[in-house]
Formats: sequence, structure tokens, C-alpha cells
Amino acid sequence: MGHSLVSAFLPPTPILPLRTRTAASLRMTTEPPAPQPLAAAAASAVAAAAIAGLALTGGVLAAPPSANASVFDFHGERPVGIVGKPSGGDRYLSQCPSTDNCVSTAADVYDKHYLPPWTYNPKGEAETVSGAAALKGKRSTAYVEGEQKPMAAAVNDLVKVIEEQPGATIVTNRPTHSEVGDGWYVYAEFASKFFGFVDDVEFLFLPDNSTVEYRSASRMGESDFKANRTRIRDLRVALKPAGWKSLGF
Repeated sequence: MGHSLVSAFLPPTPILPLRTRTAASLRMTTEPPAPQPLAAAAASAVAAAAIAGLALTGGVLAAPPSANASVFDFHGERPVGIVGKPSGGDRYLSQCPSTDNCVSTAADVYDKHYLPPWTYNPKGEAETVSGAAALKGKRSTAYVEGEQKPMAAAVNDLVKVIEEQPGATIVTNRPTHSEVGDGWYVYAEFASKFFGFVDDVEFLFLPDNSTVEYRSASRMGESDFKANRTRIRDLRVALKPAGWKSLGF
């Protein structure tokens, strides 16, 4: 009854001659769809899955201005209070949330998020300038054993290494002031290549002219597949030729 009532308001379906209908049916059943290259099919599937996830994560499809830009932009919201000052004030960095996508020197040493601080003036273990460079007085990143590297030079070491990392952007680079003395703060964003996921990475130079604390955390999700831990390790290794080392394991 309901079907008949709806049909009454629809235009009549044209009836094709039998020969025409037969030919059309044969074309529909015998002509396969146009083949799609495997690479194009895979790319389409990945793009479709990524686009489907945009509504769930708040990401947007970016139009990359260069080859180094991310295809998608799952940047999330920048943490409140992190720009212009350390997340815990000029004296401290804040601890990590309970999720696994963060590492910090501010965590308890038995906590899964903990990593040890760095030093750019290890006692008795400073990098020695090569003989030729020492004769010419060239000391850009390495210092003669026993000499204390100024904090400003250490900041330059770190900034240079960060700028060499893919997807990295330095947001804040400024001195800090607290009741225990003056230090320095560097905050950088690291965006992943394809999806544009952003990690917030902070570095706090302490007034002792030796120690650097840090915090690296993902903005979105609950697991980073050790991306933040790996980044910190890679940065430390890149700083090693300049005399930097970890104050722990």
C-alpha cells in the first residue's frame, strides 16, 4: 500500500524494447570496470582512511607549500601557557600526563616517563678541539678540555641541532629569571612528515651553567610508539660532538 502510494507520485520508468534491454544487460555484465593501478589504489585507500579520521581528531587537509610540509595537519591545540615561558614557570618544567606519549626530566626517576638531564659542561670530560683547529683558534662547538662552555654557546649548539631536524620549528628562545638565578628556555614544535602530528619539546637551561632539563610530549593520542623518547636520544647523539652528555643511563 505504502509502496503503491509512493509510486503514484514518481514519473513512469521508460520501458526499453527487448533488444535494447538485452544489449544493455550484456554490457553491464560483460564489461569489467576500468583497471586502477595498484599504487594509485593504495594511495587512494590511505587518503580515504586519513580523510575519514579528520572528523575524529580535528585535523584538516593541508595544502603543503613545499615538499617538506605535511600532507595532513593533525596539529591539535598548542598547550596553554607553554609559549613564552616554561610549562612549570621559569624554574621548572611540568611533569608528564599519565599517557605514554611523553618523556620528561621532571618525572620521578622510577616513573616510566623519566629521562635524565643533559650537561654541556661535563666535569673533566669536555671535548678537545683537534690540533689543527686549536692552532687556528677555531672553537665553534667544541671546547678545550677543562674550559667551561658559556650558556650562550650551549644554547647555540641546541638551536642549531633542532633547526637541522625535519619538521622542527623553534617557537620560543629566551632567557629565564627565577629566585635561583638566570637560565635559558627553548621551546620547539616537531611535526610528523605525512599526518602533521605535532609534539611540543621544551628545554630549560639551569643557572648552574651545566644542566639542561627537557620535556617532549605529543599533543594528541595516548601512545607515540616511543617517538618522543627516540627524538630525545637523536638530539643527544647529535649534540655529543659539541661535548654534551647525559647525566645518567
